[in-house]
Amino acid sequence: MIAPEKKILIIDDEPSITSLLCKSFATDGYSVEYSNTGVEGIIQARRFHPNLILIDIMLPDLSGYEVIKILREEIDIPLILFSSKNKEEEKIHGFKVGADDYIVKPFSLKELKVRVDAHMRRINRVSNKYETSTENVISYEKININLLEHKIFYENEEIKLTNREFEIIKLLCRNPGRVFTREEIYSGILGSNSPYFENHMVTEHIKKIRKKLKYFNCSSYIQTVWGVGYRWGGN
Repeated sequence: MIAPEKKILIIDDEPSITSLLCKSFATDGYSVEYSNTGVEGIIQARRFHPNLILIDIMLPDLSGYEVIKILREEIDIPLILFSSKNKEEEKIHGFKVGADDYIVKPFSLKELKVRVDAHMRRINRVSNKYETSTENVISYEKININLLEHKIFYENEEIKLTNREFEIIKLLCRNPGRVFTREEIYSGILGSNSPYFENHMVTEHIKKIRKKLKYFNCSSYIQTVWGVGYRWGGN
């Protein structure tokens, strides 16, 4: 079996950083491309089809936040933000717009590579330790979840979800009534406990899912158990 190509795109306008990262990741077997502006980075992402993107917040044209907003509508791969800002609100905003990780400059190259490797491993991990059902289609009232096609329908109308949003719903609905903590949800959809887990990651995904379900008047299917986590249906 041929291993999938490991491709990284770096969007940063600091030559010293792009040069260092390109050389370092190439040495580790990654195929690496870089862009110096947000617009160029978006174009490069569409052409290069990377598995993971590193994005600086401070770019000469668009901000890293704006780049992530655009890319998140098109791709569902790990997007990691760089920033010299270490305030909690900056991190929260990054996760809200779709970032999967947030790294403060100046950063440790060793730590960055550990984080990147962890995200890359999770891309190809398909097992889910919480899955207990062998059904291909799960129905809940007017919701039908096709596990093979990775699609969810309200009656006959598809609810458009990202892969990660779908995985969260699949995890919850296959275990109706069970309460999952945010850490368990993060671990369940990515396949491993991470030392870099942030509560905001799961919280923002749940908000986006509920917003999409609300259009079909079924946002209450995902219930919050205060101080614990979330569950699908049940009382």
